[in-house]
Amino acid sequence: MHCLERLDSERKRRGDPGFGKTTEHRIVWAELLELELEQIDEEMNRMFHPPGGTTRISLNSTLPEGGPHEPSDS
Repeated sequence: MHCLERLDSERKRRGDPGFGKTTEHRIVWAELLELELEQIDEEMNRMFHPPGGTTRISLNSTLPEGGPHEPSDS
């Protein structure tokens, strides 16, 4: 959150409590969204790979060939 500290310092230096508020909100919301996505990723891994399993999925990775996005030959 180094960016937020710099914004706060600049806000104090200028004496303008509204300086950079839009940017501050965007930074905070981006961090919150990242945390939510990490939580969803962890929940999906728990759902699809119960304890004792070794394979993990990530929302940032592509599905393997023959995955649920492709029809099966059987």
